[in-house]
Amino acid sequence: MTFRRAWTRLPGVADYIDILVDDLAEDLVVVAGLGDYVTNSVFANEVADLVARRRLGLWSVVEAAEAVAHPLSAITGRRAMAREGDRLILWVDARTHAAVGAWTEYMPRVMRSSDCPRVVVSTQESIATDCLLSARLRLRKWSSYVTKTDSRVLAERAGRRMGNGVFQLAMKSAVVAELAVGDLEKADSLVQVPLDRLIGMKECQHGVWAAQVAVLLPLIEQERRRALKEYEGCWRLPHTRADGKTIRRLEALEIGDLALQSESVFGIPSDARKRFRWLSRMRNALAHANVVPWGTLINPTARTLANFAEEL
Repeated sequence: MTFRRAWTRLPGVADYIDILVDDLAEDLVVVAGLGDYVTNSVFANEVADLVARRRLGLWSVVEAAEAVAHPLSAITGRRAMAREGDRLILWVDARTHAAVGAWTEYMPRVMRSSDCPRVVVSTQESIATDCLLSARLRLRKWSSYVTKTDSRVLAERAGRRMGNGVFQLAMKSAVVAELAVGDLEKADSLVQVPLDRLIGMKECQHGVWAAQVAVLLPLIEQERRRALKEYEGCWRLPHTRADGKTIRRLEALEIGDLALQSESVFGIPSDARKRFRWLSRMRNALAHANVVPWGTLINPTARTLANFAEEL
């Protein structure tokens, strides 16, 4: 998979790089479960740059073919090329259980030596999880740091560059975050897909619905509170719902209650009644795990009614 340098500015990726280097500074052997980015030199180079800025030692990469040999041979060869006083920092491209096992078993036994290198064993997350960890080993999983938050930020940044409005930006980034989770390559691909197509993807309806819940329900709640205050003298209490439940407090009236009452009370204009009905239908759709169609969201009349023009 292709790791993009721009991703290092995402919060989870930046934290992950920082924590790897912090562990090296503590003289720990770090097992980095990098998932599909294990073989990617761009990511390793970002770690190397931070190691250099913090002056932790002399960076060297142990390639996959060499990583399967005994660690001592790789360390000895690199010590011969280092200047006196240089502390080696080794990035080990370990792609097999055998390679990871060799390095994680050997290194803790020699860590007390002053010229012992600091080591990051880079491998697949599934292999890293199987390691027998000791006090000198630290396991760092990519998935523990890079999450849907990073996919959301990635999508928001892309949306701003595309000139998306606030509402579309919020909806697109929420959908991308739900569908990609921590898969940044997938997130990068999804941001190129028009929002109407994303919302209409049948195989992704649950993720789209979850994103709409996150974005639309707060907007509906904002309108409910605004309506309660704006038409405070119009609402009747107690209010009995169709299921027999009686509402006795004004703040407990839901948007559906307001839509129902607005049809039979004075003082509420026609546009407001339409707005309450529209919001109530949308809230009910989301409450029953149904996706609100893109045409409904983008329709100028509907969005004006909902006060969704460019609000958040």
